[in-house]
Amino acid sequence: MVVSLEPCAHTGITPPCTQAIIEAGISRVVYAASDPNPLAAGGAQKLRDAGIIVEHNESEELTFIQRSWLHKVKTGRPLMIWKVATTLDGKVAASDGTSQWITSDQSRADVQVLRSQSDAILIGTNTAIIDDPHLIPRGHDARPVRIICGEQVVPPTHQIFDNQARTLVHASKSIPDLMNTLITEDFNQVLVEAGPTFGSALMASSNIDELIVYQAPKILGSGKDFVSNLGISTLAEHMQLQLISVQQVGSDLKSHYRVMGR
Repeated sequence: MVVSLEPCAHTGITPPCTQAIIEAGISRVVYAASDPNPLAAGGAQKLRDAGIIVEHNESEELTFIQRSWLHKVKTGRPLMIWKVATTLDGKVAASDGTSQWITSDQSRADVQVLRSQSDAILIGTNTAIIDDPHLIPRGHDARPVRIICGEQVVPPTHQIFDNQARTLVHASKSIPDLMNTLITEDFNQVLVEAGPTFGSALMASSNIDELIVYQAPKILGSGKDFVSNLGISTLAEHMQLQLISVQQVGSDLKSHYRVMGR
């Protein structure tokens, strides 16, 4: 048997995977990632004790695919991914406020995949009011929870309040309270589609784990920057990112980063 995660050794909603493997008479098990959950760990040793050959064949690809759940188990909170669409000079809107559409059709289609892979999509009240987004992944069956955070009142006629998915309103600017809500909801992955102010506040408070930037081959020279004040005043205090991947999507460049912190 070849599995992506070490078989569990505890009884939760279902009996232990290890017991089912032993009873099935399987003689060899290969797994890609160790289970970080202290309640479920130890499955590999239990299988070895039962005379089964067990191999840990670490897979960077499979660990990455499972990273949201692994992150939640290790940290107690969901993986937070901030998605932004910018010009080459880092603008998300022109000086007159126009922003649709900065990136290509292909990039916007790729965002639908990101949405479909997430448990929830988080935006601020300002984005909800001005852009009136629907946030339902087009062309996918997934229906992530739509979350609005902030103190402004979003008109009940906006698309985000239709019945195609659940919408959660967090009527507060408190980031600690927001994170507690996300933890209580037991989300594995939250896609942040917030503007500069809200997104930067989440990043400054160390609540953004990954950053995905769709960068269009356009230059504005002035307008709204995708990131605002992070409380950094000198180069030595910079926020360090690690490049995960980069690819061309239509005419744009998609860069995926891991946020390492300061």
